[in-house]
Amino acid sequence: MEKEYISADIEEVEHYLDELFQLPVGICIADTQDIVRDVLGYEISDMRREPDPNCRTAFQYVARIEWATWNESGCWRLMYALYRREVDYRSARSQRVEEAERRPLLEMPIEVQSHAHHYLAQLVAAAGGEWQLLRGMMLMKHRRDAATSDGSPAARNAGRSPRQSL
Repeated sequence: MEKEYISADIEEVEHYLDELFQLPVGICIADTQDIVRDVLGYEISDMRREPDPNCRTAFQYVARIEWATWNESGCWRLMYALYRREVDYRSARSQRVEEAERRPLLEMPIEVQSHAHHYLAQLVAAAGGEWQLLRGMMLMKHRRDAATSDGSPAARNAGRSPRQSL
């Protein structure tokens, strides 16, 4: 049940942002330490490397959710993006940041969706939207869906408009 609510909320935010405007925006949801502590609930392939005692480099990570285009058709989606940078502690120069992974948020494991769900309000605010208005609309939809799924006469009436109720 929670998975359906989380996915539905993500879809609602996508629809809301699509109506608002199409301007790229993103926020950080995890950094290297968070990922090492497994807050995203999935393993990143670079972290499975065997330790090399002579190695003086490491990767730094940032996971973000972004409102951005997906594929060549220009479709806008909430995206999960993982960026990494190789760091050489012997060098004073910073390495370039590269994109390690990019997928629609709804295609990520539920653990990632659940973690990102906590940051949706920040993303909507960063895009210039009104989170309270969107949240109210989502709560009303969840209540209506829950009420109409139970099948009782009261629940059936809850799903109708006031003019349709008996």
